[in-house]
Amino acid sequence: MNFLDIWYRIKKETPLKSFNDLATLVETSQPNVSRQKKEGIFPPGWAYAVGKKYGLFTEWIMTGEGPKRLSDNNTAPDPKAIPKGIIEEWVKDVREKEGNDGRIVAELMLQVFEFQEWYREKKSKSSEVEISLPRKNVA
Repeated sequence: MNFLDIWYRIKKETPLKSFNDLATLVETSQPNVSRQKKEGIFPPGWAYAVGKKYGLFTEWIMTGEGPKRLSDNNTAPDPKAIPKGIIEEWVKDVREKEGNDGRIVAELMLQVFEFQEWYREKKSKSSEVEISLPRKNVA
């Protein structure tokens, strides 16, 4: 996740052309954006904010792989072709790499309308929503 590669993709696909533009969108300071560039780290939350504003997939912003926009992804996978437990495996992998569920929730919010509705309803009922996998063999 090289900052400059991600920034290049964002500049190519959005009207954002300066670190000040990016800072305004992600509600941070321009010096903080410059600091992230120096460290070579592009926070996934920033990619999410850019994707949400300009209709881009966060995954594409971060990696350059897959469809850029929802409209580019015209074919949904056949549910029968998706291996059982693959979503749980992905969630576990993200948790191990990133240590939290922020990216999982951000991706779901961006890409799945039904999840957005469910999450808003759940959040309005409770100030704190814990999203986690069911525990197995817990004594």
